[in-house]
Amino acid sequence: MEKIKAYIGFAKKSGNIAFGIDNALSKKSKLILYSSELSDNSKNKIKNSKIENIEFDKDEFNKLGESALVIGILDKSLSNAIKNNKGV
Repeated sequence: MEKIKAYIGFAKKSGNIAFGIDNALSKKSKLILYSSELSDNSKNKIKNSKIENIEFDKDEFNKLGESALVIGILDKSLSNAIKNNKGV
């Protein structure tokens, strides 16, 4: 989980991150990370977008240290690194 947190930090520093469902969907994210706390309607929006996504349980997502329930990763390399570390 620490590596995923570090990759999110890299995405923030490089400007390759979007917070919130609308931003993550509109900015052409390569990967969307979201909390299981998200509403069913929002989960359906993510799944229908056909963007690769990973759902984290509430406790796991809280360990990432972000207040938004949806994080969009805009960089392909960072999204691949996150997927590899999550085991997707």
